[in-house]
Amino acid sequence: MTATFTMLNLFIAVIVDAMQSQATAAQAKQKHDLEEFAEEKERLLHEEIEGLRRDIGELKKMVAAQYQPAGDPGTAGKKIG
Repeated sequence: MTATFTMLNLFIAVIVDAMQSQATAAQAKQKHDLEEFAEEKERLLHEEIEGLRRDIGELKKMVAAQYQPAGDPGTAGKKIG
């Protein structure tokens, strides 16, 4: 009877260990996937910010050109009004 109980406990321990190993592997994969997702999102955000900076630079040039009278480069950037 004791030998049967011992074998049953050993069998259960092997099953529990296998299930724990699968759960640990699934968690590691999920963590890896989340890290890749976060890195991709961060890369896209950096690209978006760079694009916005370029757009702002172009807008600044357009505004400066609009307020600079032809032949008078000294008034560029001065407020009107």
